[in-house]
Order: sequence, then structure tokens, then C-alpha cells
Amino acid sequence: MLKQLILFFHLISMSFVTIFLSDGVEIETNLPEEVVKDSTYIVDVIIKKGDLFGFAKYQQDFPEGFEAKPVETAEASFTYAEAKTKFIWMALPEKDEVKITYAFTAYDDAPEEGIVEGKFSYI
Repeated sequence: MLKQLILFFHLISMSFVTIFLSDGVEIETNLPEEVVKDSTYIVDVIIKKGDLFGFAKYQQDFPEGFEAKPVETAEASFTYAEAKTKFIWMALPEKDEVKITYAFTAYDDAPEEGIVEGKFSYI
């Protein structure tokens, strides 16, 4: 069971490491190497946005059995509904890097394996 959860979170981390957008935007995250059910983990997401400004959204989709709560929102509004974590900025902070942090909990009904998708959208 732990091997499957480890694989699950390695897939997540690989998806973020390989996301390089055409405008020089990079997304980095520090997901745990192992996940134990009924445990809570803190995840940092660093968005290297360069000179982007204006409206933006960072979304991450979880399988059922997980829950996320905000820790540091970097001036974004935060929602978690229908297994989706959303950070929404009406105007991105002026810094070149934006760091958001959330806590996620894996409950007993969390799947042993699955896919977590994420994306950063901006105008």
C-alpha cells in the first residue's frame, strides 16, 4: 500500500517539475516521498512567474479521500471543493516568485493510487 502511495506522489512531483510554460513560467513543489493515511502534510508551491501580472489561477485536482486547507495564500483567494484546490489572484503579486502553501490530509478512504493534475492559468 505504501509503495502505491509513494508512486502516486512521485507522479505528482514529476508533473510539476516538467511544467515549463512558453513565457518562462516554472512551477516547483515539495511533495512528500511517502504518504500515510490519516496524516496531514504541508506542500509548498513556488511559481516563478517572471514579469507576469494580472489575473491568474493555480488549480490542483485530487482524487476523492483527500482534503486541502490553505496555509499561505500569497494574496490569493483559496477554495477547496469537489476535490479541487484553487488559488485565484485578481492581480498577481509583483514579486518574481510567488510561494503558496497548503496542508493536505489523506483520509482512510483515499485511493492507494491515482493521478493528481495541476495547472497554472493566467491572462
